[in-house]
Amino acid sequence: MSCFPCQGAECGYGSATSVFFSLPGYAPDAAARADGLGMPLFVLDRAGTPRPVNSPADELLSTGA
Repeated sequence: MSCFPCQGAECGYGSATSVFFSLPGYAPDAAARADGLGMPLFVLDRAGTPRPVNSPADELLSTGA
């Protein structure tokens, strides 16, 4: 495994999509920034089931991409 520097949401591996999970949720400004960047956000319920928080997450679920 190699390490390389990341600048915010600009790191990744080729065409892979980064997906973000949280237990308590996201601050409104963080969710708005994620929407602007097309970053899928999910929250986990007590059972560990992910629930989409924003439209990029909804799109990811609907397309499976």
